[in-house]
Amino acid sequence: MKTRNIVVVGSSAGGVEALKVFVRNLPASLPASIFVVNHFPSDSQSNLEKILAAERTLPCSAASNGGSIEPGRIYVAPPGYHLLLAEHEMALVYGPRENRQIPSIDALFRSAAVAFGPRVIGVLLSGTHYDGVAGMEAIAKAGGILLVQEPLDAMHPELPLNAIRQLDISHSRPAAELASLVAELAGEQVMEGPVPSSTIRLEAEIAAGKVITADEMQLLGDPSSLICPECGGALWNMRETEVDRFRCHVGHAFAAEELENLQGRDVERALWFAMRTLEDKRQLYRTLADAETARKAPTIQAEYVRKAEEAGEHAGVLRALLSQWSEHHTLELR
Repeated sequence: MKTRNIVVVGSSAGGVEALKVFVRNLPASLPASIFVVNHFPSDSQSNLEKILAAERTLPCSAASNGGSIEPGRIYVAPPGYHLLLAEHEMALVYGPRENRQIPSIDALFRSAAVAFGPRVIGVLLSGTHYDGVAGMEAIAKAGGILLVQEPLDAMHPELPLNAIRQLDISHSRPAAELASLVAELAGEQVMEGPVPSSTIRLEAEIAAGKVITADEMQLLGDPSSLICPECGGALWNMRETEVDRFRCHVGHAFAAEELENLQGRDVERALWFAMRTLEDKRQLYRTLADAETARKAPTIQAEYVRKAEEAGEHAGVLRALLSQWSEHHTLELR
């Protein structure tokens, strides 16, 4: 029989500290391979593998394209590439972003579910937003185990909370206790799990760079009237998922809540642009009015003054709307 020997770990904000605690409490004899995605800016030079190697429990290195999978080691996804798993090796792929992230936790978790099924232990640590929740769902459907950091133990509890709210989580523990639990679970024999659905397999292939057709998109979901914030293409509402999600035919993917956040940012950006344009118009009309005053043309000067006042009033309306917008989103964050 096969054993649980694949551990996939995802985190974002506050994740480095949580990962250090998690790794520090792992046994040096762990009979499993650990794969880590922590969100960093794509242009950053992550030293996470060195930070985790300093904990001196398990050897830790950056994941490599085509690298073999060895037990008792930690592999860290480098910035700018999805870390994907196959039965005997890793792959680093510059594929479409998921929830605007590359590397994506969802992409790693989904590929692990397809390749290893019930042998997978999925772990979500401190973080924000939703990247990782859909991947955890894929692991569960393949017969794997779901672990999340206890939200009260997390520097940023939003990601663990989102997983707990939407999925049937096996265990929620502080980071140190999660490490002990992983040590207990690793090496256990497992029965064959459910065969991953064609939808999960297709999504895993998209992360690996597969170009999909319109017919294949219809296998994944239903067309919506929404537009992809990444490429401007049409978004499809995914079926067969507990996590409300959308994808475009290029492969960009979004949890519904993440899409809402991005749309909100676009609206706010548009409002700021409109207000700035109106302020510029007001200043231009004032300048033109001063010029007509010098030319002793009171009728034209009065018209420019009227237009300046009108632009100022419209800018004031937008300024008040932006203030209300800011207060609303501040309350949502509390």
